[in-house]
Order: sequence, then structure tokens, then C-alpha cells
Amino acid sequence: MQLEDKTKGRLYGCTAMLIFTFCIHWIKQCRSPPSTTALLRGIGDILLVLAHTQVKKERLFDNWTGVNVCLLRALFGSITVFSINVGSKLVKISVFSVITRLQTVLMTFLGIYFLGNKFSSKVVIAGGLSLLGVTLVVAPGLLGLGSGSGLELNWTPAEIVGVICAFVFVVSDSLSYIVLTLMAGKVSMYQVVFYLNIGITLSNGLMMIFKGEHLILYWSDIPYYLCIICGYYFGQLIFTIGAKLEPNVGVQAVLQSMFVIYSLLIDVFLVGNSVSLVNYVGCGIVTASSIWAVLLRA
Repeated sequence: MQLEDKTKGRLYGCTAMLIFTFCIHWIKQCRSPPSTTALLRGIGDILLVLAHTQVKKERLFDNWTGVNVCLLRALFGSITVFSINVGSKLVKISVFSVITRLQTVLMTFLGIYFLGNKFSSKVVIAGGLSLLGVTLVVAPGLLGLGSGSGLELNWTPAEIVGVICAFVFVVSDSLSYIVLTLMAGKVSMYQVVFYLNIGITLSNGLMMIFKGEHLILYWSDIPYYLCIICGYYFGQLIFTIGAKLEPNVGVQAVLQSMFVIYSLLIDVFLVGNSVSLVNYVGCGIVTASSIWAVLLRA
């Protein structure tokens, strides 16, 4: 049985989320600071694109119109990387994760406005179920379940900045995905990845210069560096293919909630963290809503 292109695109999206989750896990395992791993990722992926395009005989420049669109996406992508690196350190990861799930709603309406996606109540319901599941996984205390404090904040200056970063992430990542979908079929996936990593490299390099930081490398982290570089490279290629096959960004936003489930599974089986029954229920809800989103005829 042949799968429809949209179904393939959704499966590509789920696969990309799995790869990105492992990349974040490898970053956490590194002794090097996030600024170093981000810069290495950018430089490494640029080198991989250059090598890959030489083998595939692909071009990285066709016209300035395509380059300008790629650079616009790179700008939004760089803001996204910066906001998640800063925000996730200033507030609880549960707060950051729940706020960023608002992306499902924003991307649905941005898709209607910019891409002409049809409004689907099924997508909205799947998004709502996904948000409920994510909340049960990362902040059950918000619903009075579990012993956690939920989303309660002391509203210190650092936490306020962290919350702002979470909302910036929602907007920038949503716009980045809209631009990526608009680019589909007009520029190659290699061009998309190439210019995105130029933006990541330049933004992180300038930030390190501004803060007076330097690369901090460890021999023991070399396997992680290689996994991060290769993981993000192939994850970006798969993610780009998925965006081309499934232009409904609302559906893709629901599927991105799988990131929370993959993170939970890695925490349990690789890190050894324990989870509660409520967490497992949330995991099941997110998984069910994501499977529904894959099978939706929207």
C-alpha cells in the first residue's frame, strides 16, 4: 500500500523530532557549554552541506530571490536557537515547554493566513489534546495532579526574561516554519540547511565575541560533537522534506509535541529518571493525538 505524500510528510516530521531530541540529549551530556556546541553544529553542518552538494552535484546558489528567502528563514532560526538556549535556563523546563505548545494554535492560524490552509476543527482538537498531554507530562501540578508546583513562578527578573524568551520562541519558530513551507519546491533542501547554519554560526560567533567567550572543547566529548553535527544535519534534511510533503503547518505543529514524549523516554531509559502514572497518561494522550494528526485527512 502506497502512503499519501501528506502522510509521508507527517512521518518525516515525527522522525525529525526524534533526531532533534537525541541531539539535545547529546548536548546535555557534553561538558562543553551550549555556545560551543551550537557553534560547532553550525560550522560542522556547513562543511557537511558543502561535501554533500559536491557529491550530489547540487547548487547552493540559483538566484538572489531564493537566497534572500533562505536568509530570512536563517534569521528566524537563529532567534529560535538563541531563545531556547537562554529561556530554558532561566525558567523551569516545564514552564518553557507548556508555553511553547501555544505554537500549535499560532501555526494553525498563520498557515491559514499565509499558506491558505483550510481551517480544520480536527486539527484544533488534536492540538488541544496535545497541550493537555504535554501539561500532564511536564507540569501535572498545574491541574492539581502530582506533587509539583506546576507553573507557579516567583516572577523574578530572570524568570520574566525566561517567559519572554518562551513567547519569542513560539513566534520565531512559527515564522521560521512558515517561511520553510513557502520555500518548499523553490529552493533545494541543501540550500535551506546551508543558509540556516550560516545564520546559526554567525549569530553564535558574534554572541561569543560580545560576551568574551571562547571555544571550550574536551577530547572526551568528541563522539558527542560528531553525533550533534550529524544528527542536526540529517534531522534538518528530513524536517525540510516533511515540510515540503505536508504543507499544513497546524498538523506539523501537533506532531512536534512528540518532542516531549521522546524526551520523556530518553529520561527514563537512558538517564534513569523516574516518572509517575500521570506522566504516562500524558505520554499516551500526546502519542494518540500525534497518531491522529498523522492520519487526519486535513
